Amino acid sequence: MSSSCKWYKTDDGKGMALWYKNTGPWWDSTNLKPNDGISLEEERKDPNSLFNFYKKMIRLRQSTAALSNGSYQTLPNNNSKVLSFLKREKNTVCVMINLSGQMQKVILNFSKANVKVKSFAQLWGKNTARISGNSISVSLPGFSMQVLEIR
Repeated sequence: MSSSCKWYKTDDGKGMALWYKNTGPWWDSTNLKPNDGISLEEERKDPNSLFNFYKKMIRLRQSTAALSNGSYQTLPNNNSKVLSFLKREKNTVCVMINLSGQMQKVILNFSKANVKVKSFAQLWGKNTARISGNSISVSLPGFSMQVLEIR
C-alpha cells in the first residue's frame, strides 16, 4: 500500500490523500488497486480481516484486567520460536505467540514463575493446552496465539 490510507475499495473518496494521482511514474507503480480487499471499507465486512482481528484483540484487552493493567513477566519455555509471558493483576493470564509459520509444540513450566496451575480458561485461540503437573503443553499453529487465564 502506498503512503496514503486506503479507506475505500476504489482509489478515490473522502479522506483519501491522493494529491499526486496520475502525476508520474510513481503513480504508475502504486499499490492502490481498486477492489483488492485491503481497504477499510472491504475489511469491515470480512470477519477474518486484520481490522476485525485488532477489534477482537482490543475487546479482549479491555475485558481482561490483567491484560490491560497487569504487570509483565517473561515466562521461559522450551521452544525458541514461541514467545510466552504472563500478565498479572488479580488474575494471571498467559500469552503464547508462535513466531514461525509452522506448527510449534511448547511446554510452559509455571513453577519458575511461582504460579500454581490448577486449571485454565481459554480466552483466545484454539484450545490445545493440556495440564501436566505444574506445566502446560500447547500446540500452536503457525503465526498463531493462545491466551489462557490460569486458575
